[in-house]
Amino acid sequence: MTKLVNGKQIRSARGLLGWSQSKLAQESGLSINSVAKFEREEVNTTTGTLITLTTTLENAGIEFWNYKDGRFGVMFIPSQTDQDKNED
Repeated sequence: MTKLVNGKQIRSARGLLGWSQSKLAQESGLSINSVAKFEREEVNTTTGTLITLTTTLENAGIEFWNYKDGRFGVMFIPSQTDQDKNED
């Protein structure tokens, strides 16, 4: 099942990771223009693009939340490697 995420969540997820639009485009194989338009919510993206964006960010440690009452969120869950780096 595809998670319904919005442009604010994608932009926030990039911020948590310290990624630019260019970095997300590179990691996902999408164009910078596609990423930018989705973040600005200027286009209705295809299911494939949505899956690509969310999967790329989830693989980097992002978790998306959406609630029936309209609330939504984004969380970064560091990998064990990230946690080990912070202990040094």
